[in-house]
Amino acid sequence: TILNSSFSANEDLSGNCGAAIVDRGQATIADSEIVGNIGVCAAVSNMSSTLELVRSTVSGNDGGGLYNSTNNVMSVADSTVSGNIVGGGIVNFGRLTVTNSTVSGNDSSASTTFPHGGIYNKHTGGTGTNKGVLELINSTISGNVGKVDWSVFGVYSGLYNEDGLVTVKGSIIDGMCLGPTAPTSVGYNVESPYSTCVFD
Repeated sequence: TILNSSFSANEDLSGNCGAAIVDRGQATIADSEIVGNIGVCAAVSNMSSTLELVRSTVSGNDGGGLYNSTNNVMSVADSTVSGNIVGGGIVNFGRLTVTNSTVSGNDSSASTTFPHGGIYNKHTGGTGTNKGVLELINSTISGNVGKVDWSVFGVYSGLYNEDGLVTVKGSIIDGMCLGPTAPTSVGYNVESPYSTCVFD
């Protein structure tokens, strides 16, 4: 467990995920800041088991904010993921729950891999319940820039879902829902300025 801590100015250009923190067991990060780290695959990475991020900020990292690998579980609650570049805000190949949180101002336009801007969710194939599953609850995705930069037109890339299962409840997406698979709305959602998320 990591409490009331700050991780900044760490650098890992070796190709590993997690410039500041790599979870290979079970971890909780609470009331902490992960800011201004440099890597090639997110500042915080969950590579094995379960990672909880609570009341924390992941901001201004070069290489992306959060990364959750296949078959693993990550939860983000009462937290902010903002201003991360190259890798965007959050990349999920496992099971991710985002609750009462904000994902804003992230930019993946320089990425050769991830098109998402805000959150990228992908099912990598095969069996298993923790693959490409995203729940977005009472959260806001806003002002993120994807691989194709529509921000010059006032349009942002919020969520990119590739063959995964995404459910959204009580949330705001300021930007587009992109990718081959639309999210499922379970009510009380708002998308602006278009209707790419197919909310009711």
